[in-house]
Amino acid sequence: MYDVFISYSRKDTQVIDRIEKELCKYGITMFIDRAGIDAGTDWAETIAQALYESEIVLFVWSENSNTSENTANEIALAIDYQKTIIPFKIGDFKADFKLSYRLVRFNRIDALPYNEGKVVELGAKIAKVLGKTMVQPKPGAVPERPATAPDAPPQEDKRMELLYHTGREALLAFRLADAFKDLMEPALNDYKDARFLMADIVGSQRRITHIPKESFDPARHAAEEGNGFALYMLAREAGFLEQDHELQFSFARMSADMGDSYGLFEVSECYDKGFGVKKDTAVGEQYRQDSVRKNNWLATMLHARNLLYGWTIKKNPQKGITLIKMLVDKGMPEAYYRLAYAYESGDGVQKDREKAIELYEKAVEHGYMEGYSSLGQLYIYNEKGEICSPDMVKKGYDYLMKGSRLNETDSLSSLALGYYTGSFVKQDYAQALRWYKKAAEYGDTFSLYMISDMYYCGTGVEENNDEAWRWAQKGVALSTSNCLYMAGRICQDGYAPEDVEQSQCIRYYDEAADLGGWGAEYALLKLYEIFRTDRYKLYQLNDYQAYDWAEKDEARAVTALRRAADYGNADAQYLLGVYLTDLDNDYADEFHGLDMLEQAAPQQPMAYIRLAMLSVKGAVRPFDEDEIRRYLSEAQDAGVEQKFIDFVTASMYLERLGDSDVTAQNRRDYDRVIDLLRKHVHDWLIDGYWPYTNALVRLIAGTQERQYAELLYKVAKQYSDEGYIQGYIDLAMCYSYGFSVGRDMNRAMELYRKAAEAGSDYGAYYLGKLYYDQRNMQQAKYWLRKALELGYDRQRVQEYLDKIG
Repeated sequence: MYDVFISYSRKDTQVIDRIEKELCKYGITMFIDRAGIDAGTDWAETIAQALYESEIVLFVWSENSNTSENTANEIALAIDYQKTIIPFKIGDFKADFKLSYRLVRFNRIDALPYNEGKVVELGAKIAKVLGKTMVQPKPGAVPERPATAPDAPPQEDKRMELLYHTGREALLAFRLADAFKDLMEPALNDYKDARFLMADIVGSQRRITHIPKESFDPARHAAEEGNGFALYMLAREAGFLEQDHELQFSFARMSADMGDSYGLFEVSECYDKGFGVKKDTAVGEQYRQDSVRKNNWLATMLHARNLLYGWTIKKNPQKGITLIKMLVDKGMPEAYYRLAYAYESGDGVQKDREKAIELYEKAVEHGYMEGYSSLGQLYIYNEKGEICSPDMVKKGYDYLMKGSRLNETDSLSSLALGYYTGSFVKQDYAQALRWYKKAAEYGDTFSLYMISDMYYCGTGVEENNDEAWRWAQKGVALSTSNCLYMAGRICQDGYAPEDVEQSQCIRYYDEAADLGGWGAEYALLKLYEIFRTDRYKLYQLNDYQAYDWAEKDEARAVTALRRAADYGNADAQYLLGVYLTDLDNDYADEFHGLDMLEQAAPQQPMAYIRLAMLSVKGAVRPFDEDEIRRYLSEAQDAGVEQKFIDFVTASMYLERLGDSDVTAQNRRDYDRVIDLLRKHVHDWLIDGYWPYTNALVRLIAGTQERQYAELLYKVAKQYSDEGYIQGYIDLAMCYSYGFSVGRDMNRAMELYRKAAEAGSDYGAYYLGKLYYDQRNMQQAKYWLRKALELGYDRQRVQEYLDKIG
């Protein structure tokens, strides 16, 4: 890592020599490509890495560098890396437009002409930005020239080196308590990369739980003396061992104010999660970028993952993967693990299980023992989630046991899941709970969720809502999405403690949604269910429910779907596709909607039903029987309920029939519609009611056969008894015309009134018409005007109103 990257033209070497000499007075380390690139090293990669690792970019802007493609590329990359750029313009020449545009927001120093005083001014300015003062040599000593790239090796401290070496070896063996103890002194003294190794322990809530609280005593003493990194460690202890988030933020802020990159990163985490401060992801991102600019690997890794998944910033998977690969090149253990997961899941790269296994193994070799669990899963399950061969399962089980012996939480919880599901070991809920509790001791949030769920559902234990709530709250204190989702579930169902209202679930779901992971996906789907209207009955995955503590809000429901779909949740993609392909709502975007449905269909086959119906209607895509049958075949193969297959098939027949009356040639198709829908409509397929009764009315008119009138009366009576508006109207029609029942105009009017009072424009119109026939003009006028208010055809209503006068 360097203080300054110098971008220049080789033709200005003498100027660079003088600038280098001036910066050396302040102990400033520099990257200058003549000294920093070994023979055989890839030039572009080295330049990019050095730029990324430098705090400041000094651009010596001369007539020579003004037209250099290399310096232009370096400036563009520096801006992309969000580096502080100091242009030093020497000479009087016309500036390149491209460079001028890029550098317009940076304060520059002009040396016109180039002179000694301006070089001294430049050195002082850079030193001030870096917080450095001029190096004062000891009396009689010859001042040493500080290292340029590569860094000169520091004077070896035998005691420090021994502690660093033993601590690093303990960390590689996942003996976290020993590693923490040995690395403490080197980390506090910023020896080699001891701070990063220490942060690798305290930076993970699942690792820091392995550390006894008394082991933090040296950090407490160092913090009193103003050690910024010590304050960062105390912030982690306060947040994850003491669960005192106000103290956590206080320590983190003090560390950040001292310019410590880890303190800056910790403050960003506090803002992201609302720990000890009001949640503000925008402020969190600012602090994280400050930490990234100081070359903090933890901040860079989180920034890369944020780019990859788009949690709080715009997704840019390619850039995220590039940053992770750069951290792999630096040997960061977690980077191997994250890149392996990307290859396993196909996030930002093409899926490659062999590459994933190779990288997980490297992660383990570098001390990231969480890789054991992932290796176990890859050997036990194939890409379809099916159990592999016995030999492969044994190998996977051995990996899980290796991790479990080290008390690595992912391995412990994976072993517990095996007992829970009975997938690769005999199902045993008691053993599952035992392993989950062991993992929970070390802060594993998935285990906290599973324990809560087992108590909540009574899986293998006696149902206990209080225990379920207690375990969920342990995870809530750690601000994890799965436990926040679980707490929201308990609240929503009304089983939280008496002082917690059901509406509290919205806050839990909102917090979970901002944290990412599968807990966020399910929380967002819950928010959708709470706020959605009952608009798309056929296509819903859960029964509609209204809550007296939450008003329906379709905009908020759609927003929740969009966010869940961005996480790749197939259910959300399907439901969002339904909304977007409805051209009658404000959210319509059929191109995006069709993409959503096509993406969702392999995992959520109800999407095939929606795609087929869109073809039936011919609105978003043309009517195409071959395409409809293909979608229905895919749906049937995927196990979609037969009622949906039959509904689409019946709708296809009706669309083909159009407005035609029943004839000898088409009656068979009308009968097919009735046969396909009869059972399902009586089993309450509401969306099938209209096509079913529509076909019946046409058959009654075209054949005069009593059997169709009986079917119409039966289904209309069933649906009207349940308060279904169209049921009122159809039953009123049965009484008006005597379909399978004696004519009774009073009963018909009573049913039309019920429909009108429930908001039916059709019911209001026909009620007004019947009052007109009875010469009751006052009531006729009232209900006809009501029909207009409800949106019925103005011309038809006005004809009667004109007659009334």
